[in-house]
Amino acid sequence: MLLTKLSKLTGKENMWYYNCGQKEFEERVRRWEEGEFIQDAFPSPQFNNDDREFLLTGATPSEWDHAFAEEKDV
Repeated sequence: MLLTKLSKLTGKENMWYYNCGQKEFEERVRRWEEGEFIQDAFPSPQFNNDDREFLLTGATPSEWDHAFAEEKDV
């Protein structure tokens, strides 16, 4: 399942692949939207933290790394 979302960090449109079919994905999203914790609706090991974070924010791991990189001493 391929999902496209706008990143809340950059405003950029990002795509993310989920290792499941569309019906399964939609069922998991429905459960999450009805109040199930995201980590329960999208459990490990099939889904990892990056998978869940993309659902929440649309941000990729590289965007998070760039946004919160420690400033280097000059």
